[in-house]
Amino acid sequence: MKNLMLEGKRFYKLGDVSEMLGVTRETVRLWIKSGKLTASLVDRTYIIQPNDFDAFINDHKVKHNG
Repeated sequence: MKNLMLEGKRFYKLGDVSEMLGVTRETVRLWIKSGKLTASLVDRTYIIQPNDFDAFINDHKVKHNG
């Protein structure tokens, strides 16, 4: 997993979240598009703030590998 750093802040990319949760990238895209997982689109790349990832994990009781 490669954390993305922008302006000194750490973000996860869609692939990072997919890997940590053991789901496909398409599943993560669907969570984002449905509003379940908050993400921003930067240069055609979804980025997820760690606090939004943690909120998603807690709200949806998802287990992760990281």
